[in-house]
Amino acid sequence: MRLGRIEEGQRRIRLECEIQCISCSKRVPGGIVVADGFDKTDEFHRMLEDLRETYLCGICRDAKRIEEAERAGRTTGDA
Repeated sequence: MRLGRIEEGQRRIRLECEIQCISCSKRVPGGIVVADGFDKTDEFHRMLEDLRETYLCGICRDAKRIEEAERAGRTTGDA
């Protein structure tokens, strides 16, 4: 998963961060990819904390979207 902006030609680094789905506790696959040097900024740390508090894996995210669509009375188009 990429975090922050990575400009063309900028070196990328991969970080292994403990980020889990807030619903089912699955880990982020493959870690976090950021621009070299971005991991030392305050903005990165704010974004990382926000991600830790709100991250949903794909399965939980889709389930939440379907649930919200059903509550709103819309169909999902899967019928």
